[in-house]
Amino acid sequence: MRLEIEDLERRTGEFVSGVVEKLMDMPDPGVLTYRDDAEYHTAHPDVPSRPPGTAPSSPASHRKFPG
Repeated sequence: MRLEIEDLERRTGEFVSGVVEKLMDMPDPGVLTYRDDAEYHTAHPDVPSRPPGTAPSSPASHRKFPG
C-alpha cells in the first residue's frame, strides 16, 4: 500500500507541476474543479464516464484562482 501511495503522490506532483507550467503562460490563468463525477458530468454530458479508480482526464470547481 505504501508504494501505491508514493506512486500516487509522485504522479499528482507531476500533474500539478504541469498544470502550473501551463498556467504561467496564460494571461488570465484559472483551474476549474468539480466536487464529484456527477457534478462534472452534469456540466459536461458529452464526456463519457471514466472507469472507477482512475483520474479525471481534465482538471475540473467553479472556483477560479487568480494568477
